[in-house]
Amino acid sequence: MITCTDNVCILMGLSMVCLKTVNAHLYRGKIGRLVEEANGCVAAIRERADRRELRLMRRYFLQTDAIFYFTLIIAVALVVGFVILVPVELKYPFDVSDPWNRSLVLGFQAFVVTVDVLATDMLDNLFSRIYASIVLRLQILNLRFEDCAVGGGLAARLEACVRRHQGVLRSVAEVNEVYSGIGCMQFVVVSVINCIALFQMFLNVGRNPNFLKFGAYYGGSLFYICCYCWISDRITHQSSLVIDSQWMAGWERDPSPTVKSLMIFSAMVANKPLTMKIWRFGDFSLATAINTLRISYSAYTLLTRVHENDEP
Repeated sequence: MITCTDNVCILMGLSMVCLKTVNAHLYRGKIGRLVEEANGCVAAIRERADRRELRLMRRYFLQTDAIFYFTLIIAVALVVGFVILVPVELKYPFDVSDPWNRSLVLGFQAFVVTVDVLATDMLDNLFSRIYASIVLRLQILNLRFEDCAVGGGLAARLEACVRRHQGVLRSVAEVNEVYSGIGCMQFVVVSVINCIALFQMFLNVGRNPNFLKFGAYYGGSLFYICCYCWISDRITHQSSLVIDSQWMAGWERDPSPTVKSLMIFSAMVANKPLTMKIWRFGDFSLATAINTLRISYSAYTLLTRVHENDEP
């Protein structure tokens, strides 16, 4: 069982990397547009930002930089664990006891593990930045809806805010189209990895290299999924505030048909909060992450009891 769970844990991680790479290749055009739109919106906000908006932008850059460096540390820990501390033992159709063959095998495994870990790290960082940019755009949108009440030109300001809101809606729809399917697979894979990694950590208590290797594996998978769910909750929360910000836009001071039409249309669109979908099964949220952890822990408990019963 020990060897089987070890192999399954590694296989699930590699399969997740392959699925993410294939998904990125299939949707490379839309992903490129999402990245360009996110960078363009952040640059446009920076040019016209006031003190409040600059404070939000500093938080955005701090958050994205923290996620990048933390995931980079996890990636380095995984590479060190699976390449240097405890290399993966695989069967090959030739003699690996020969020093030359073994050095080739270890070099090949190091290359595969490094490329896989860095590939998934870059893809996850890319999507986390897109998610964080949507949060920033919603925060700025709420401020600018409220600023419509200050000064003249209410109709023009409202129209500009409604157009920005439509842009956010399009971005969320495209992100859901690109990532909802692979996000569903990621939840399944993370459930399996968390269960097996916990089981391997339980078996390797006191054996520092193996314990650290699977600890980094468990912590990395848990951090990635919780990061997505936390940012998705922020998107839902900020989008739920748009209807309140519209109400404070000072529309009652201008009873013109244009303002009425803009308010009615924007209120109809903003009445439902935005959610990041997990295909057809639910939404990215911290509640979903907690349910995933609960399932993983239940399976881990079952594995430990079976292992204890199998011991002589």
